[in-house]
Amino acid sequence: MASPLAFWVGTWDVHDSVTGERAGTNKIVSILDGHAVLEHWRGASGLDGTSLFWDDGADGTWKQVWATSVGWAKQKAMVDAGEPGEVRFEGVVTLPDGARVRDRTTLTPLGDGRVRQVIETASLDGDTWEIGFDAVYTPTAD
Repeated sequence: MASPLAFWVGTWDVHDSVTGERAGTNKIVSILDGHAVLEHWRGASGLDGTSLFWDDGADGTWKQVWATSVGWAKQKAMVDAGEPGEVRFEGVVTLPDGARVRDRTTLTPLGDGRVRQVIETASLDGDTWEIGFDAVYTPTAD
């Protein structure tokens, strides 16, 4: 089975999709014969983060764990994004302030080689999602 994240593999410059400000850089690498994807994020604010996405052969679902340079982490599983071509990971996470929220990340290939990533949160019992990160990834030369 091909990685659902194959369109995201590469080296990227990342800019806020609304303001155009530089948000950071990201390098996405396919590893372990395509059964896992490793992400290396470097934010313009100085925050570094790493994700491991993997194919959980036990249930056939792709999962993600994200850790940061400030000691914060979250884990999510792939869910139906609702739109063809999109990939979405969702889970319940604990924020640095201790609050627990629903968290989802949606990756959308834009058709011109770029990718849009939207990260949203919602209360545990609500369906109103608040965007915390909305950025466009533009490929760079490795």
